[in-house]
Amino acid sequence: MIFIFTFRSFIMVGQQANEVSFSDDLVQQLLPLEQIIELAMVNSPTLDYYDAAIRKAGYQVDVIRNAWQNNIFGFANYSTGDQRLVTGGTGIPGDITTSSIATGYRAGIQINIPLYEFTARRSRIRLHEEERNAMIHKKEELELELRLHIIQEFYKMLGYFEVVKIRSEGQEAMRVYYQVAEKEFQDGIIDIAELSQIKNSLSQAEVYFMDARYLFAGTLTAFAALVGLPVSELLNNN
Repeated sequence: MIFIFTFRSFIMVGQQANEVSFSDDLVQQLLPLEQIIELAMVNSPTLDYYDAAIRKAGYQVDVIRNAWQNNIFGFANYSTGDQRLVTGGTGIPGDITTSSIATGYRAGIQINIPLYEFTARRSRIRLHEEERNAMIHKKEELELELRLHIIQEFYKMLGYFEVVKIRSEGQEAMRVYYQVAEKEFQDGIIDIAELSQIKNSLSQAEVYFMDARYLFAGTLTAFAALVGLPVSELLNNN
C-alpha cells in the first residue's frame, strides 16, 4: 500500500484521497468512537466464528433433546400366498396363539427406549447447554477485549495526529529561522559555521516531521484495518 502524505490538505492512501485537515481536531473528522466500535464488532471475523459456534451448540442441544426418537421404528410388509390360516405361538403353557391369513399387508411401530434415555438424557442436554453458554461468555469476553483495544488504538492515533501538528509547526519555524539566517549571512552578520548549524537544525526538524507523518499514516491505516473498513469510511464527511 502506498502512502502519499501532504500536511496542509490530505493523505492519499492506496491511490484514494482522504481529506484530513490538520487545522481541526481529528476526533471531529472521524466517526463517533461508539459507532466505530460497533462497526468493528460487526466486521470482526473472530466474533463471527463464535456466533457460528454458538449456533452449532444450539443445534447440538436440539439433537440431544430429540435423540429418543432414534428408538422408534416403523415397519411394513406384504406377503402373498394362498388363503391358509397361519397359526403361531411359542408353545409355552398359557401363551396366546395368534392366527393370520398368509396373504396380507402388515404395518406397525416398534418402540424400544433403553433405561439410559431416562437416567442420562437430562445430563447430556445440560452438557451441551453449558457448552453453548461457555461460547456465549467467551464471545462477550472477546467483545470487551476488542472494545478496549479499539479505544486504546483510537487515542493513540489522536496522539500521533497531534505530534504531526507539533512537528510541522517546528519545521515551519525552523524554515523561517533559516531564511532569516541566510539573509544575515549575506549581510555578513553571521558566519558560515552558524548558518550550517541552523541548516542542520532545519534538516533535523524535517526528519522529525517526516517520521511523525508516516507514523500517523501507518497508525491510521492499521486502525482502519482493525475496524474492518477503508480509511475513507472512517471519516464522518463520507
